[in-house]
Amino acid sequence: MTTIVHAADDPEKKALLRAELDHRMAVTPAMLHSIDENGLLISVSDAWLAKLGYAREEVLGRASADFLTSASCEYAVNEVLPEFFRTGRSDNVQYQMVCKDGRVIDVLISAVLENNPAGEGRASLAVITDITALKKIERLLAESEARYRFIAEHSADMILLTGHDG
Repeated sequence: MTTIVHAADDPEKKALLRAELDHRMAVTPAMLHSIDENGLLISVSDAWLAKLGYAREEVLGRASADFLTSASCEYAVNEVLPEFFRTGRSDNVQYQMVCKDGRVIDVLISAVLENNPAGEGRASLAVITDITALKKIERLLAESEARYRFIAEHSADMILLTGHDG
């Protein structure tokens, strides 16, 4: 008779699988993190650490929301995470994350929740994209448009707009 041993049944196999998952997560060039069912970070990529300026020991076991601004944290805890744990998916959520040196970066996060292959319940895999430069360009464009609109609406002179061909 053949006995199938699952990772959850064999502590040694579970530890090896966990080490393999941690290694794969660490060496990817993307900003990734994984949280458990309590919202605690169980794995982060080297790119995540490099972008935010933390050491792995400083972040593992802490709530993922600890690295968000207060407004983003409130949004995550009250709206995004409950829905994420209910549906198992979250797409293109905008947050602001706080780097170790106090800088704030704008990010876009998409995540899935699945059974942890190491047999430790469910865990997420989140992909994080730094959109700070994009958000800065959006703000500059909005400011430029507002200045143009103000000038056009408050000018005593007539303003004539023409098409591209003159």
